[in-house]
Amino acid sequence: DMYFENRDGKYLFDASKLPDAHQWCQDKVEIDMDDYKNIIFVTNTFSQQWEVEPYLKLASEYGYAVQIIECQGDHGNVHDVPEDAIEAMKDRWEPIHVNYKHEALGCYVVDH
Repeated sequence: DMYFENRDGKYLFDASKLPDAHQWCQDKVEIDMDDYKNIIFVTNTFSQQWEVEPYLKLASEYGYAVQIIECQGDHGNVHDVPEDAIEAMKDRWEPIHVNYKHEALGCYVVDH
């Protein structure tokens, strides 16, 4: 979400820039992993498994454990996302599974 905030903190979503926003977020996470940050939070609307896969791959490459917290219920709409967009996200929602090899632990992490 920070990608779409201007200098005054106003949220200015532009769907045409969504691929750039996703890449920016992945790059920021990789920089933090490369800097050995202890805890990294990625707040995103991962409504489908493929959307979280790049982060799982990074976690595996850098030896990070992953915990996904799925928010359930209504937690407000801080960015004034149109209701039809929220409904579309709900319609395509699927459970996110963490299945990756944790190199540092030498095992596979499986979370269902």
